[in-house]
Amino acid sequence: MMRTASIRLDLTAEQSATLAALRAAHADACNRLVPVVREHRLWNRVGLHRRAYDDLRHDTSLGSQMCCNAIFSVCKAYKAQKELGRIRKDGEVPPIRFDRTSVHSDKRTYTLKGESVSRYTLDGRITIAMRPGEHQRRILESGRSKEAERVFHKGRWFFNLVVESGDAEPMASGRVMGVDVGENNLAAHSLGQVFGGEQLRDQRDRYLALRRRRSSPIFAV
Repeated sequence: MMRTASIRLDLTAEQSATLAALRAAHADACNRLVPVVREHRLWNRVGLHRRAYDDLRHDTSLGSQMCCNAIFSVCKAYKAQKELGRIRKDGEVPPIRFDRTSVHSDKRTYTLKGESVSRYTLDGRITIAMRPGEHQRRILESGRSKEAERVFHKGRWFFNLVVESGDAEPMASGRVMGVDVGENNLAAHSLGQVFGGEQLRDQRDRYLALRRRRSSPIFAV
């Protein structure tokens, strides 16, 4: 089971500026990839890496793994667009702007150290204090940390960390009630109560009759 802990980061002004610079460089790299994706209809991570990685390393200030993470972010965004039906086979691939994007992080670009995180920046690694609440601590203790997104929201930085844990233990529950819905009766549950819905049926029948009258030839233009 995958769960996400959204952890507020406690930064100095200098650290915040450092993360902002990395975010800007990450966004620039993502935006450079968009024309390649659109021209070649290429949002496969391996294919885009082969076509664009060398240019990213040459033209941006990102390290090798952060270039890979930028490719991941762009592919993820375009795959989401395709799943939403916004990319058609016979249509132009739409542009996406990444100016306010989160910064994707994998295990190579961050390390947890108690309640702090050491992570890659353009100026080397820095260690940042985290401020998890009890809910976030329970998630962190429940399994193994995976990938993360660093997000800037309403003037604050957050580290959204995915944690993989085993299946949750079954919880004891009380009585179980089954519900059956129908046409003549709105619902009936297994404890014996029936919800007839006479008033609702009367309103439904009245509106259906009105719709039939409105669609008759008398009302035709």
